[in-house]
Amino acid sequence: MSVAGSLRLSSDTAVSGPAVRSARTALDANPCSMPAREALTSAINRYVADQLGAARDGIRSIVIVG
Repeated sequence: MSVAGSLRLSSDTAVSGPAVRSARTALDANPCSMPAREALTSAINRYVADQLGAARDGIRSIVIVG
């Protein structure tokens, strides 16, 4: 989590984790690949769930910007 309880996701490994970066790299190498898109989506979902942890029950909404 970063300032004010927000969650930041980027291509930076320190921020989004190696699984998201790896999946993003695979999609960049083959942008028409639906399996690569699905893998990136799954990696992002896992990252967000891991970051939210127990706070997940108290969240009413998530805003995605970008």
